[in-house]
Amino acid sequence: MAYRQTDTPPRPHHHFPPLPITTHRALRSFVSLPFPALPMERASPLLARFGGHLRKHSNSAKKRIFGSRKNYEEVIKPAREAAANAPPTPLKYPPTYQPARVLPNGWSAPPDPATMGAASLPKDTLPFQVERTDKGRWLPVYTDVRKGRTQLITMVRKVSGDVEEMKEEMSKVCANQEVRIRTGPRLEVKGRYTTQLRGWLAGLGF
Repeated sequence: MAYRQTDTPPRPHHHFPPLPITTHRALRSFVSLPFPALPMERASPLLARFGGHLRKHSNSAKKRIFGSRKNYEEVIKPAREAAANAPPTPLKYPPTYQPARVLPNGWSAPPDPATMGAASLPKDTLPFQVERTDKGRWLPVYTDVRKGRTQLITMVRKVSGDVEEMKEEMSKVCANQEVRIRTGPRLEVKGRYTTQLRGWLAGLGF
């Protein structure tokens, strides 16, 4: 069939509707994943809020995240490298209890006094205490995303006793990151440290 000049040609059959926004975000997140991921002991505490892995940022990302490229090159980058190479700070109250089993989701059963006998747990001599949740008996370690999904926060709730002492110990567990005391009380640190904090609290016998 012939078309006149004023006629509009038919739309090609290979035309597809645009992908939904959720699919675009999923593809963008997949492409931006760091491959391969570096271990946590080599990751910088200053980049822990981005998932705990070292990443290379573009100049525009450096300006948006760190204020300016100059600030990143002269302040953030040297501090990050020094923190990554710094040896771990020894704990004042090291964890000595070993749970019988730790599930892949991080849950471990609380110590059973009937099976402990005369042995004492590390938490019995600690100046601070952490209470497990009533439902599920979980250690109260949670994560939250703030500031437009650009900042990851790890928090510990249900804390009692000497909160300042626990703040110092928690900072050592979280690669000397700054820990803040919030109302509740609860302790918050920037970055993803759920695995380290759950292992530390379980090792103390909570």
